[in-house]
Order: sequence, then C-alpha cells, then structure tokens
Amino acid sequence: MLSGTLYMNCLQDVSVTHDVYNLSDHDPIFAKLLLKKQYVNLTSKVHSSRASWKKATAADLDNYRSVLIENLDCVDIPTSALVTI
Repeated sequence: MLSGTLYMNCLQDVSVTHDVYNLSDHDPIFAKLLLKKQYVNLTSKVHSSRASWKKATAADLDNYRSVLIENLDCVDIPTSALVTI
C-alpha cells in the first residue's frame, strides 16, 4: 500500500516476479521508489503494548470474549446486507 503522495510523486516502476521456486500461490510485487528527502519522515521508535495470548489466563480469555460479544452486539447491521437477491 502506498499513500497517494508516494504513488504520484515517487513510484518509478512496479513488477511482479513469477518464480518457479516459489511454492506459495502468491507472487511478490516489487515497487521501485525514488524517495526525496521531503517525503521521508524519521521518527523515534514508538512502542505499543499488545496482549500476550500465550500468557493469558482462562479468566483473561473469558473477559475478552465477554467484551467482544458486547462490542459485536453494538454493531448495527443493515437488513439490506442480510437480504440475498
């Protein structure tokens, strides 16, 4: 994914590699960018904490399920999305 600015101002070339040694059903996409200093912004590393599923207790998982169910109950699904044509 590229931002609109990078796409319009920096994208030089795009190619797809179909390698016989790639056993995946996906092919990598390579993008060549010409980056000018004005488009590169360096920031210090930002740490964002995440839950460790390996360390979660049964109570943690139950709490997660409860909150998830509550949040899903708040989602309003339009009936038109449920009707098949």
